[in-house]
Amino acid sequence: MPPTQHRALRQQTLPRLEGDWTLNTYIGDKVFQDRLHLQRDAEGELEGTLSVPNGFTAEVEDLKEEGAGHFGFSIHPNEGNGEFEVNYSAEMDPKDEVFVGFARLADGNLIGGFVAQRTKP
Repeated sequence: MPPTQHRALRQQTLPRLEGDWTLNTYIGDKVFQDRLHLQRDAEGELEGTLSVPNGFTAEVEDLKEEGAGHFGFSIHPNEGNGEFEVNYSAEMDPKDEVFVGFARLADGNLIGGFVAQRTKP
């Protein structure tokens, strides 16, 4: 993909992600309400954290556009047994403040799916 086209794609989805989100994450028969916070750094790039209540907070890494409306990022949480990698892939609704996707371990094994909505102030 030409660099100019890639930049155009980045302008479609990533700017919409700035702010606070609640991820209703479905793992087995349980639903967890995780928190995603994204803000601009000094260079204007998005950075942030993903928090699991009563669990962990991990830095969002490698946030990138993966096509029109699609994006992904990784985290490296530590739940007491050492760090591990979780990769998130998602699709942003073109009209609503919602995105859906999957969380997978580094080896590709599915952890669960999620539906994210912008957190109301």
